[in-house]
Amino acid sequence: NFSKKWLKRFESLDGAGIPSTPYPPPSPRPQVSSRPKRFSVTRIERLIGDPYSIFASDILRLKPLDILEAPFDARRRGTFLHAIFEEFSRKWQSALPDDIEVEFLAIAEKHLAYLREAKPETVALLSPSLKVLARRFAKFERGRLDLSRHLLVEAKGQTSFMVDGKRHALRCYADRIEIIDGGGANICDYKSGVMPFAGEVHSGKKPQLSLEAWILRRGGFGDIEKGVSLVGLTYISTRAIESLGAELNVREIAPPNGKTFNEFAEESSQGMRRLLKAYLNEEQAYLCRPRREPRLYAGDYDHLARLLEWSSTTSDGEA
Repeated sequence: NFSKKWLKRFESLDGAGIPSTPYPPPSPRPQVSSRPKRFSVTRIERLIGDPYSIFASDILRLKPLDILEAPFDARRRGTFLHAIFEEFSRKWQSALPDDIEVEFLAIAEKHLAYLREAKPETVALLSPSLKVLARRFAKFERGRLDLSRHLLVEAKGQTSFMVDGKRHALRCYADRIEIIDGGGANICDYKSGVMPFAGEVHSGKKPQLSLEAWILRRGGFGDIEKGVSLVGLTYISTRAIESLGAELNVREIAPPNGKTFNEFAEESSQGMRRLLKAYLNEEQAYLCRPRREPRLYAGDYDHLARLLEWSSTTSDGEA
């Protein structure tokens, strides 16, 4: 009897038997005057995949704090590898060294030195894998000699345009632009995560490279003349450390439906304009991850959006 009495009390505190209605996902609709009009190409992708993060960073002006003793996770590994690729390409923009592997590993060692004291276990795991990556990278670079050896590295591009009577600006830092002998340019992007598939690029879900191409066509890169012809869009994966094959994973994106690269770049810009026009309507909400697609790491604002609270209770049942 004593136990039953206490059990009833616990049940009453727990709200047993009382139906609960989960709070809906956030859908803020700020006034148009406070909505951003300046974007980077990567933030356009964020506006497509996670509009709420744009609301939190650009309108609420909330910036994530650095994590103390942060783990060397997928995001930080990607930053680490990107820095090695960038430094090599910047140093050898017009010619290749006699021994590409040795030079690549020398640059990698310099970056490893920053990690060695704080995270010796990470260095121990990375070092053998970097040797594999160096071999692949050397083979990749020798193959690109048939195209060009004049590179622009972390090249700044920018342009402005009108959407529904309001001026917008778009900017980027292109990881690597190969100036092709005989004319033309190939835009490359290093990816430490999963490389986008051609279908994602064609559909406008992943427009980073095609928008960089549009900026290039408009003369937005100061070192490249306006109207230069696009001859390629290329993703270069830095995830090669995960297996022992001989090739660096590269994905060339061809234009869809027989279009030229120049036509595809223009088409991509029109899709961006339609997206930005939608957000000039106050009825358009900044939703949190509306597509519910899996990601390698949590978003900076998932906790603010209470993602775990509502994602398992939505009608489609997806987290």
